[in-house]
Amino acid sequence: MNRIAYSLILILLFINFKSLAQGHFPVISMEIMTVPVDGFITSTGQPDISDTTLFKVEMKIILYDTLNISNFRVELKTDASNSVNLITKTFNFTQAGNFADGTSFRRNGYEVIIGLGDFLGIFNPYALLVVETTTGVISDPIIYN
Repeated sequence: MNRIAYSLILILLFINFKSLAQGHFPVISMEIMTVPVDGFITSTGQPDISDTTLFKVEMKIILYDTLNISNFRVELKTDASNSVNLITKTFNFTQAGNFADGTSFRRNGYEVIIGLGDFLGIFNPYALLVVETTTGVISDPIIYN
């Protein structure tokens, strides 16, 4: 009897944890990369960091599944307290390339790189990612801060 009860409890816990993890489906990780553009690198190869430094900003997403993904909705702010978005854009999962607004989208297997553009003095970026499936289901937001 105790063995059956423990098995049932383990099954219920597994189902509960699995459903919690699917709130951010199918994203394993998301990070923001900021790199000074060429004009802001010193002669010694070090970045010249100041309020006027222009940074190239990219979002890197690692997925554990690529099935049924339709769109990525992305928002970027200079920091968490800034209520004005630097960029808000939806990227179609099947349309890779460089776009006229300075953004880009590329993927290689389970890795996605979204180029968000060049921005001045972005030292502590705040980003939000939402995944939409082909059936219209929307994930919980994933926040980078």
